[in-house]
Amino acid sequence: MPVPTTVNSPYLSSVLISANTTNATNVKSTPGVVHGWALYNINASPRYLKIYDKATAPTVGTDTPIMTLLIPSNSGNNFEVPKGILCSSGISFALTTGITHADTGAVAASEIIVNIFYK
Repeated sequence: MPVPTTVNSPYLSSVLISANTTNATNVKSTPGVVHGWALYNINASPRYLKIYDKATAPTVGTDTPIMTLLIPSNSGNNFEVPKGILCSSGISFALTTGITHADTGAVAASEIIVNIFYK
């Protein structure tokens, strides 16, 4: 079985356990490529991960995400994108309780785990 090393590892990862906010987070402040995610939601309602092409943490409700991902209730959303999704400015994300771009509903503490895989 292959063993990952720092030299051969295909992706970097960003891990977050939600706080009682929208968790506006900057993953990479220079151009990058999102290669996948592993998201888990223990709440009885769906939640949303919004990905931004931005070199800083997003202003949730004002900035427009390039992707909105549903995290189903009491479930996960896991996906690999081998060729990746280009973010020419940087990679940032936020978590909200609503689907619209302008939603600013904060998620609860420790209800969501976010793993973003990127280069």
